[in-house]
Formats: sequence, C-alpha cells, structure tokens
Amino acid sequence: MKVKRGRTATLKIVRKCEGDRVLFFKSSNRRIATVNHNGKITARKRGTTTITLKMKSGCTATCRIKVY
Repeated sequence: MKVKRGRTATLKIVRKCEGDRVLFFKSSNRRIATVNHNGKITARKRGTTTITLKMKSGCTATCRIKVY
C-alpha cells in the first residue's frame, strides 16, 4: 500500500472468524508511519514500514506501507 506523507489511510479487515476481534495493530517503524487501534495509518516520513495486525484467535497479518 502507498500513502502520501502527511496523509492517512485505514486498513480494512476483510476476513475474520465470528466472535474474533483485533488485539492490536503495530508499525515496525513509527518514524515512517503510525497506526492506531482502529487501523488508521498516519504517514509521517518517506520510507517503508510494515504494519502487523494480531487477532484474539492468534491469527496475524502484515501489510507493507510505502510512504512517498
């Protein structure tokens, strides 16, 4: 996913088990982009980071973010 510096984007979860819920979102490099508990990404500085999502069921997913 590409996001322009200073802009925001929101990650949408398209599949999850009934009753499952998001435990957290985490950015591997908060200087590049941050992510809140709702999956809203704020692009801060040019570069690349990975956003990780963890579900209560133990499932995880990642999304690579390129800030330009």
